[in-house]
Amino acid sequence: MGLKERDKMTERLKVAKIIRGGVSRDASNLSFDRLPETKQEADDIEKVLKKRFKVKNYQDRSAIEEVIFSSETPTILHLATHGYFLKDEEMKGGSDIRGVTIKLKEGFAMDEGINPVLSEAEGIENPMLRSGIVFSGVNTSLKTGRDEGMVSAEKILGLNLKGTDLVVLSACETGVGDVKNGEGVFGLKRAFILSGAKTLVMSLWSVPSAETTEIMTEFYTLMAEGNTKSGALRQARLNMMEKSPNPFYWGAFVMVGKPE
Repeated sequence: MGLKERDKMTERLKVAKIIRGGVSRDASNLSFDRLPETKQEADDIEKVLKKRFKVKNYQDRSAIEEVIFSSETPTILHLATHGYFLKDEEMKGGSDIRGVTIKLKEGFAMDEGINPVLSEAEGIENPMLRSGIVFSGVNTSLKTGRDEGMVSAEKILGLNLKGTDLVVLSACETGVGDVKNGEGVFGLKRAFILSGAKTLVMSLWSVPSAETTEIMTEFYTLMAEGNTKSGALRQARLNMMEKSPNPFYWGAFVMVGKPE
């Protein structure tokens, strides 16, 4: 896929989108837990942002896939929802989730290294289809054989985020069933940055809701007070470290892209 140099935008529409993807657990083989605790996070962040931005807060059934693909490019995009990654062992034998198609013969084997060894095997796969995020209604959709609400990293590449200053993925929790989060969630990092987002904040593992809400709210509050994005995240992490020294509670949140 060819990449075009993104034009710098001198003026941005000051719109902040907060999308909280609450989904139900009604799929038979693949499902994601609801994230009711993210409501407090979304509401607290809205209170901070609405002083400077026109905030659009999408929750529960309104947090559908179409929201992220709307024509209006937000200055800030906050996503409190599941991230997923399909691992090699989960894809053996074939998969057709979100366009992933792998058809393997008996000769397929995994080398001790990173790369798979294909003897008399045939493999068709786009790696950017392995990771993604989910939106409201995904479980019902998957149960009926559709994939609405399941947005792969490849599809995120189609977003126009060149006017977006910050994207935050705050609740990439483990999915239920054949989908797990992990190192593959970094595919999301690449997708959002290549789509034009200036900076991305994400968590490397699932952090308890209370600590996540506190860190995220303080992060936005510190930015509103004039701190840089990197400075605000650093201070929010330090403040949490004073309360909870265990890195599990504050070490998950990282920033990539431009820190200012």
